[in-house]
Amino acid sequence: MAETARGMIRNFIHLVNTVGHIPNGNRVYYTKRSQPPFLALMVEAFVNHKDTTPATGRELIDEALPALVKEHKFWTDNRVATFTYNSKNYTLNIYKGGISEPRPESYREDREIAETLPADQQERFYRAIGAGAESGWDFSTRWMDTQDADFNTIRTHTIVPVDLNALLCAHERILGDYYTLTGNTSEAERFKSLAQKRGDEIHEVFWNDAKAMWRDYDLKTGAQREDFYISHIAPLFTRCSGSTVNITATPFMNRLLHSYDMKTVTSYPGGVPQGLKEPNKHTQWDLPNAWPPHQLMLVESFAANSEFRSQALQWAQKWVTAVDTGHRCSGYFYEKYDVNKVGAYGGGGEYAVQEGFGWTNGGILRLLELFPSELRAPASHTCPATAAPPTATIGTTVASSATTAGTSFMVAGLILGSIAVALRGVLE
Repeated sequence: MAETARGMIRNFIHLVNTVGHIPNGNRVYYTKRSQPPFLALMVEAFVNHKDTTPATGRELIDEALPALVKEHKFWTDNRVATFTYNSKNYTLNIYKGGISEPRPESYREDREIAETLPADQQERFYRAIGAGAESGWDFSTRWMDTQDADFNTIRTHTIVPVDLNALLCAHERILGDYYTLTGNTSEAERFKSLAQKRGDEIHEVFWNDAKAMWRDYDLKTGAQREDFYISHIAPLFTRCSGSTVNITATPFMNRLLHSYDMKTVTSYPGGVPQGLKEPNKHTQWDLPNAWPPHQLMLVESFAANSEFRSQALQWAQKWVTAVDTGHRCSGYFYEKYDVNKVGAYGGGGEYAVQEGFGWTNGGILRLLELFPSELRAPASHTCPATAAPPTATIGTTVASSATTAGTSFMVAGLILGSIAVALRGVLE
């Protein structure tokens, strides 16, 4: 699996070197829009893994470094917004999508929705829909004019996302670390300074002290957006503190943990939903859907501090139980799950739910690595109607063997996917 993971990272490096960024997919018409910038974190995860030798890690760093700089330049040259907030000027990153026409892969659907708008608003819709696809959150109430508005009001490119800027903060920190390793002190200091500056600006623009949580920023209204989405924890996941506040310190994390947002979003039986808003018929990154990457991001964010490891284990166990239930009842892993029904697959959006998904399998493998002896398979499973195929018996109780979750998931994971597949899944 290590060679597979390394090969996939090298493929992404090749795409950056060829296109200038990692495109939305490996098709010509996807090259105008990117994916969220996870590549630096992927390289770091591989290099820092316990099974990676120093020589292999250094070889990958040397190969990746020019591509990581090139990807950073793509974002800072092409995906920025400059604005004034609280009497201070900021330049932070946004999704744009790079198109002003219907998406080729969804041409008819985009045209049909655009035609519900006046002619002078249709190009805005196309730009916003491309930006939404670039974000990976395609689609969510997060990007609507207001979170309760119709889908045709989408305006992703006028919203400054917490998670995108947290990912770029990590990108800059990692570039600083790798330039230090290569002995290029001037570039090391430049990127470390950029990471610290971005960390400070993330706190100044996105942090909401009354809510004890981050929020996206709205360029249209000149204020923070109101509603919470699970991606708002991204600064903690990327350890993006800046110079003024240590967000990984126990007191700060305690405030996060006991915020209304965290208490509410972690209260569901089948995982952590993407947000607390009900979807419309075009969205799937909303309640009640739980997407595997964000389950892992939440657990990783808190498990890194030993004071919160037991809490992170509870979230991990809830997710393992949901995925294990779905697998035992249907024979499948799914791309998303319904937080209201343990083991049920999620719904909504532009396509039918996908089975056998890499980020689900790989995420479970990572949780087993984080909690190798603590996670357990439940003693029995009650199958929800939407967990099983039509031929299965619904609403029955399925007994499990008295094994840890590790045994069943490791075997299933090795067959259906790997940690390397999960790396690809994060960018789909």
